[in-house]
Formats: sequence, C-alpha cells, structure tokens
Amino acid sequence: MHVGHAKIPSKGDLIEQHQTGVTRLGYVWYADQLQVLVKWHDGKSSSLRFDRDNFSILATDEHAQSWDKRSAQEVVTESRATASELARVAA
Repeated sequence: MHVGHAKIPSKGDLIEQHQTGVTRLGYVWYADQLQVLVKWHDGKSSSLRFDRDNFSILATDEHAQSWDKRSAQEVVTESRATASELARVAA
C-alpha cells in the first residue's frame, strides 16, 4: 500500500531512519496510513510518521529475518547490494 508516494512497510520489514546525522535500524511492528511502529536495534521503540520522519525500507520481512542471525551491518550491506542489482537489471 502507498501513502502519497511512500510505500507503507509491512510487519517485520527492516527500516533505516535518518535523523540529524544519525542512522538507526529496526523492525516494523505495525504500520498504517499514519504511522509506523518500530522496534529499534538498541532495544527502544518509537512511532514514525510519513509526513515528518525520514526513513526507508531496507529489507522486506523474509530478508529481514536474517538480521536475528547476523549483525545489522551485514544485513544492511546485503540489502543495499540487492537493491543496486535490481536497479541495474531494471535499467
């Protein structure tokens, strides 16, 4: 589902948030047209709003599950490589 031009993430998706020069990673616990509830890698949780927070979906649920077994940086690197490869194929 999309909100404006933004895709609504699904439960279990890996999210990356960019805020004031800080990047953090977390899993989506719930998402609707107004907000995304995220459980962050540091153990905290928060609600992101589409209209005010800068975040992106790094991996969908099936790929994000591997985060439990590997470091967050490994999953991010793999997700970005996959996205680059898909963009190259699509071009």
